[in-house]
Amino acid sequence: MFERIIRQGIKSGAFARQDAAVIAACLVGACFEGLVGPLSPESVTSEGERSVLVEAIIGFALRAVVGPAPAASPVAPRRELAH
Repeated sequence: MFERIIRQGIKSGAFARQDAAVIAACLVGACFEGLVGPLSPESVTSEGERSVLVEAIIGFALRAVVGPAPAASPVAPRRELAH
């Protein structure tokens, strides 16, 4: 699902041109890793702190896809950038 959304964003011009499969995998991993401890039931964080955490993760994810693509990538993408 993430990959499809990223490909659609690239096609529409809303997201930077990049390898959608790689970015999708990175976003999924980053989101889950960022949520594992802080939002676990054993965590002592308040609802307000959880909201701040979720907003930070959303901001990170959006910057990951809408930021400018690098001028020259040292690694060739595994697949075609956008279908």
